[in-house]
Amino acid sequence: MVNKAPLIAQRVRQFFQALKQGAEKSEEAPAGFLKPKPRALFQTMAPRDRRHSVKVLWRLWEWGYRDRDLLEAALLHDIGKAGGRIRLWHRVALVLLQGISGHLAERIALNQPGSWCYPFYLLLAHAERGARLAREAGCSPETVAFIRAHHRRGSPQDNDEVRALQRADRLS
Repeated sequence: MVNKAPLIAQRVRQFFQALKQGAEKSEEAPAGFLKPKPRALFQTMAPRDRRHSVKVLWRLWEWGYRDRDLLEAALLHDIGKAGGRIRLWHRVALVLLQGISGHLAERIALNQPGSWCYPFYLLLAHAERGARLAREAGCSPETVAFIRAHHRRGSPQDNDEVRALQRADRLS
């Protein structure tokens, strides 16, 4: 059985950071970094997700990563959550459900916009949905691949950049 305590502790820390950030000034993506279509896509994200994405970008930058596709993916990695009216309670409930049973979380999540279960679907499927939205916005195949892989864990095909994006996402 997998020990889920570290993940739950991390999510609790993120929960309290999210509460604190609600009152902080919004962070914006570095001016001119994204091309117009991806920038417009970035702007559709909830302020909380935009702030998180900017933190992921700066964390990768601090670690010495300069690959444009990776940095673009850092800003857009959660774009698949956009438009879903995901509230903080959805995020908390999903973590709790996953702690009880991952299958229970998957059974509650429905791909039916307007349903109270739709935010759970977006939270679970946001990497794939985000990759599709990024591709449609004209992002490079590499950026799309980074977005698709940012929640995949332990795959032998993950390179150093994918693992860095995953780590920066967890820590931000």
